[in-house]
Amino acid sequence: MTLKMEGKGKAGTTLYNQDKNDKLISKKVSVVLKQFISLKERKDEKRKIAEKLNDSNVDFLQKLKLLKSSSNCKKDTDQLQNIINLVENMERLEHQLKMEKGYITDLEMKIQKADAQRIVVWKRKSRKVIKDSSSQPDRSG
Repeated sequence: MTLKMEGKGKAGTTLYNQDKNDKLISKKVSVVLKQFISLKERKDEKRKIAEKLNDSNVDFLQKLKLLKSSSNCKKDTDQLQNIINLVENMERLEHQLKMEKGYITDLEMKIQKADAQRIVVWKRKSRKVIKDSSSQPDRSG
């Protein structure tokens, strides 16, 4: 939904738009407040909304976004619980993944160590073969 504020220079149009905006905000506040079951919850939420709506630094579109997010948060607690469960499952899976990555890293380090030892042994054998062949007299001549 996009609102266009046309004719900002004309006082009558500006007042008309302001009145239209106030009515829309009032309707949104009513929708939000109907979602709260207890009277105390309604009063608390009404107070919070009023504080935010009376803030002069908040423009009209921000106020509408505030009301929309407020109503969406209370609209479906089951959905919120599902999100919490998904996050918990993701955290468990992330922990399991870290453990498996650690295990794989450990195996990779062991493989690198074994490769390094094999290279050292191979170099020693190569030097020994070269040394043994050079120390024997040449009998071909």
